[in-house]
Amino acid sequence: WALVAMLLAPRAAGNEIGWGYQLQSPVVVSLVALVMLVAALNMAGVFTIGPVGGRLLSVVDRQSGPVQDVMSGGLVVLLATPCSAPFISSAAGYALTSGPVPAFTVFTAIAVGLAWPVTLIAVAPSLRRLVPKPGPWMLTLRQLLVFPLLAPAAWLAWVVGRQTGVDVMGALLAAMTIVSLALWLLG
Repeated sequence: WALVAMLLAPRAAGNEIGWGYQLQSPVVVSLVALVMLVAALNMAGVFTIGPVGGRLLSVVDRQSGPVQDVMSGGLVVLLATPCSAPFISSAAGYALTSGPVPAFTVFTAIAVGLAWPVTLIAVAPSLRRLVPKPGPWMLTLRQLLVFPLLAPAAWLAWVVGRQTGVDVMGALLAAMTIVSLALWLLG
């Protein structure tokens, strides 16, 4: 609800913004393209980022009671958002352009949707047997998921080209190449 309030506050102040308004900026689009590229290179094994979720979880585990509960929920949302965004973006866009009541209703439904699998397994631990076990299939899936990350990076470079022209798109592609080389050297 705090997130919804932060998203609605600029509109309440009279600004005409909606879901995705930040993607009108070529700088933001370029940064998102670079982030998608970095994520793809990480998934491809070019370099390794330490387990961010594991480090965040250790911070959460040092808390207690309601603070730990809120931080655990926030961590789940943070880690699930990149995966769920394609499925919830149109609902979020509708919610943020339709006013406060639909916004809070839709985002509450999204929160319940994110929480129910964890809640269900916590209430019925016997359901853990349905969760796939780690194994070699995870490496194959990881490598396969590289391509859904590279596709939006390429598309976003095209968007930058449409927004600003081929020279800026070329600069972004050069930056993507330099970042790829740097991460390969790091790895």
